[in-house]
Amino acid sequence: MIPRILTAKTFGGGKKIGTVRFRAIIQITAIVLLLSITGALPVAGCRQVSKDTAEIESVELSASTDALSTQYQTAPEDLSIELYWNTGPLPPRYHYYYLIDIGPVLEGKFEFLPGYEEYPPVPEVWTIGFSVNEAKMDELYNYLGKNNFFRDKWEKIEPSIGGPHSYMTITANGQKYDIPPDSELKPEDTKKTGEIADFVRSLVPEDIWTEMEKRQKEFEESYED
Repeated sequence: MIPRILTAKTFGGGKKIGTVRFRAIIQITAIVLLLSITGALPVAGCRQVSKDTAEIESVELSASTDALSTQYQTAPEDLSIELYWNTGPLPPRYHYYYLIDIGPVLEGKFEFLPGYEEYPPVPEVWTIGFSVNEAKMDELYNYLGKNNFFRDKWEKIEPSIGGPHSYMTITANGQKYDIPPDSELKPEDTKKTGEIADFVRSLVPEDIWTEMEKRQKEFEESYED
């Protein structure tokens, strides 16, 4: 802010300002103005920050920003889950798969491909991202722990033939857990994995599911046997 120059002949209670005092005020004003312009004197409303201080503030801001990437109450920061679902053996026109990959930050990825990769015509894989609420990740982690999903061994049965199938991969606390296909698990375990799969599917925005169904319908209508 540029200091205002005094032009009045009186000051305060109407007393005249002596010539010497008035000149002194003018000189002081000029010095203040010069110091303000050169940066030697801080200007009102502005705060001078040294290079060291600026670097410290930048580091602190970056750290706090990183911390916002995952604000889980119970879930570890590396929590992630991958759900693969496949229609099973169907004619190419009606066959498709989708993959839902969530974490380790509050982001998810949805991948969809109709038909078979080995049979033409094969369209490009459709991939789209979406965000996830941290409270949902806490809820997911608590359910996984409560139902003993963090283990390497699962009791298997004779796998069923045909029909859709899915499997999951979970990462948490530096460990990776591969959940077998639901077609190979005991009924009680299949029920639990089905609940987890439904929960993961619910994290995908509805408009993505609508778009996937639209793409699948277009593929079926355009497919030539």
